[in-house]
Amino acid sequence: MSIARGTLLTLLDEVADAANSPRWGDTLKRQLLGEVHWREWRDLLNANRMLRVAVRTVATDSDGRFDKTDLNSGSGDSTETFFRILNVRQGNLFYQVAKYEDYPISPTAVNLPNVWYEFGDQIQLIPAAGGNDVIVAVNHLPQRADLLTDNTSSVVFPDGYEMVLAYETAAAMFMKGAAESNLAAEMRQMASVLRDRMHQDVARITVRPMRMGYLDDKYDWGSAG
Repeated sequence: MSIARGTLLTLLDEVADAANSPRWGDTLKRQLLGEVHWREWRDLLNANRMLRVAVRTVATDSDGRFDKTDLNSGSGDSTETFFRILNVRQGNLFYQVAKYEDYPISPTAVNLPNVWYEFGDQIQLIPAAGGNDVIVAVNHLPQRADLLTDNTSSVVFPDGYEMVLAYETAAAMFMKGAAESNLAAEMRQMASVLRDRMHQDVARITVRPMRMGYLDDKYDWGSAG
């Protein structure tokens, strides 16, 4: 589930017919590749949130909060960057996601439900208590392609679909100066065809029927049942 960055950049040059071309510098190509890499991974995790999952243990501060950056892990090529929270628990007690505007009173007030919500760059737990170890399951992103150590480092991506990165990055290259918008559109079309197949492949690992889900919150309907 990975490809060397140097190999991917060579594919990119071939797709864009850019081998030995002075039009696009290596720095620009790596930057565009890194941006595309993370955009595609966000889409992949929207298609299947279980593709990259980790469990972190964090400690709350005196206000019952912890930083989102506490949910990152690793360093260098092994960096895992927090993307989305799947669940929050303390021991066997699970917290439900909520909205700040639903709990405008002091988070230390008594008789509050066990909930969490986003608070700027932090996560607030209610009822608030400092020094508690909280277990958080998260989606995370692999290290961005442009931030890898060198071209021998591996770009993490689903096997067989590496050309999605090459086509989409080539499209961004062709948009430089809006000089070749037609070629950019063709590259994006080829990327789209492969991306649709990729999302179908990663969306499910079973042949059992999928159930329809609801995107709204049960609390919006006035019942937690």
